[in-house]
Amino acid sequence: MPLTRRTAFAMLLCSAAGCDLFRSLNTGDSGMSSVFSDRRSGVAPNSASRPVLQMARMESCVPRGPRDDTRILKLAWEELDECGPMNPEQRSRLNNAGLRTGVAGHSTPWILTKLARESSREFHPRTMQALPAVASESSSDNRFGQAFPLMEGANSYIDIQSDLDLPIELLQQIPQLKSLREAGNVRCTMEVHIQEISEAWVKVRLLPIIFTGRATTRLTIVDQQEQLPVRQNMFPIYELQIDYQLMPGEIIVVGRTAADNPHTIGRLFFGPDTGNSGRETLLMIQLTGIDQLQGQSDPGFVPGQYSK
Repeated sequence: MPLTRRTAFAMLLCSAAGCDLFRSLNTGDSGMSSVFSDRRSGVAPNSASRPVLQMARMESCVPRGPRDDTRILKLAWEELDECGPMNPEQRSRLNNAGLRTGVAGHSTPWILTKLARESSREFHPRTMQALPAVASESSSDNRFGQAFPLMEGANSYIDIQSDLDLPIELLQQIPQLKSLREAGNVRCTMEVHIQEISEAWVKVRLLPIIFTGRATTRLTIVDQQEQLPVRQNMFPIYELQIDYQLMPGEIIVVGRTAADNPHTIGRLFFGPDTGNSGRETLLMIQLTGIDQLQGQSDPGFVPGQYSK
């Protein structure tokens, strides 16, 4: 009788677990084999739960031309949408400051393409100096300008004018710079900030910033190490920041109005300086695409296992 019980118990084990074990070793079709195969391959069981980050692919160009260049002051604006969703108060404030802005649609106007090709392409966003090169879907000959990727919440800085030696009395005649206390080595910069990214559009904010004063070293301590970064006085002009909502292929264009008033932000950023050697300047920023970066997960990772 004891032998019969042992035999029955052994048969029960073979029918409940043993058959599944042999089936997993021979065919790999059982549920147990799928779990072990996922662990062996290192693939997460649920890839839909991986985090996804949106990244905006931007390109920028700062073309320049001779004083009173008709292409920059007139032709570049003929096919742009200068109305858009901006409220009348904001547009009036920009016009009074000598600034002019518009957006080009998916079909790039020929004059913008021509100006971009003639540009020296010497512009490099400051935040791109430490970033690796980003492969573009098109060839380098078809690129609109200097490429720089930005994620949501990130920003980059574009130098429009640099090393301007202007007296403080002249700068203070500009209404937005009345509280400026130091001049010399003036640098006119546009901050590009990504507010929000969706699958179809990107919200971009442009903020004009004035850097003035001598570039001095200031002692700071980071991670218990002494560093000496070079900084200037920073003067952001928040009342003239501009918000856009771009779709891939659209281009932001910012320049100055053709008014003769020399004491405006638009003239300081984009107009020629005194003398016959001055140059007209234009800023063009294109959203070339939106990429999705999907994170990777390790199913065998245990929190705290590397801190021991």
